[in-house]
Amino acid sequence: MRYPIEYIKKNWDQQKDIKYVIWGITQTAELLYQYISKNYKNAHLTGIIDLYRKEKFHGVVSSDLTLLEQTNAYFFVAVESANVMALSTFKKYNITKYALCWQKQDYKLPVDK
Repeated sequence: MRYPIEYIKKNWDQQKDIKYVIWGITQTAELLYQYISKNYKNAHLTGIIDLYRKEKFHGVVSSDLTLLEQTNAYFFVAVESANVMALSTFKKYNITKYALCWQKQDYKLPVDK
């Protein structure tokens, strides 16, 4: 999970209020949440995306892709199997503030028609 930490360090100011969303309730999501909570006191988890279940994660109930309307939030994809869908969806909504927690390959997106 090295890339998201590098991304956060490069793009976040520890003094500013920051909103973020995690895609996928996984052990990776938990580790990321713990890191952010410890090091960025003004960062707030404002959403969890999980397409398969409704569950509470640190007081936030998971939701579907409607959370993408929070374009002022940073997005972290915590489950590798969602990478292609996430990248395609981020492109569709012009979301540029995101990081993939697991990236073992370069992902090819379907060609726009």
